Amino acid sequence: MRRILSAVWIGLLVSAAFAQVASTSLQQPPPVHFTSEQDHQRTMDALHITSLRRSVDNDPKSQYPVNYLTKARSAGWGLLSKNHSA
Repeated sequence: MRRILSAVWIGLLVSAAFAQVASTSLQQPPPVHFTSEQDHQRTMDALHITSLRRSVDNDPKSQYPVNYLTKARSAGWGLLSKNHSA
């Protein structure tokens, strides 16, 4: 019984010593609060992204029109509908 108590006592002392060393060596700086624009730029810089591509416009006469129909036809969906002219 005495050996068990001694082992428990030594284990507690060793774990307390490791906990103290770990807590002093792992001190981290306080968190930084960014605005959404700052966080976006930080993420872009971290991923080495220099620019984002332009999104599509809903205007069919635009330089960047939406092409859902073209994508559907290329996937073969146009063949499923008889009313849809290919």
